[in-house]
Amino acid sequence: MSGVLASLPTRTRPDVPVGTRVRQGRYSGTIPADERWVPAAPFRTSFRMLVDATGLPWQMVAGLARVPTRVAARLVSDPPPPRHRLRQIDGQRICLLSARSVRCLRRRRVPAATARRRLRRLERQCSRLEVARRTGVARRELDLLSRASTSECSELTARLLLILENELQESSVGPVRDDLSPPSRILEAA
Repeated sequence: MSGVLASLPTRTRPDVPVGTRVRQGRYSGTIPADERWVPAAPFRTSFRMLVDATGLPWQMVAGLARVPTRVAARLVSDPPPPRHRLRQIDGQRICLLSARSVRCLRRRRVPAATARRRLRRLERQCSRLEVARRTGVARRELDLLSRASTSECSELTARLLLILENELQESSVGPVRDDLSPPSRILEAA
């Protein structure tokens, strides 16, 4: 039946003359933003500048921007892959995250209980020194977080621990549920 519909004269777009057969199927109409592709070169520069400005490991910056780690790895690789492109939505996410929004996350305080539990779960898999190295959070801050008397921690620390936990569990089970606010709050901070 779709073959019959495709052969009927249609005018779905003003730039297509009446009587022209228009291709019907998966790629007809508008393409969703996560399937559009853009050149990666300008985003590579932006991503590297963001990593330098924040002082965080590139994996954590990718997690804050909600960009897949594999995409971020290609953005920081030397030399860059030939004719490298990335999804438009990943480019937008890189542009929306700024060093200023990361600084705001560093200043914003959240309850420490969830981050403390997450740190304890991470310490079952690797040492606290390794957690500090992989997240870019100071070991002293992790030591303070592990104490029961600490009632608050920075939102950045809580998010970085979540990103690391996801990174460690993604290969075996799947992503961990985020107990914090939705990621859109990162953008509101700027």
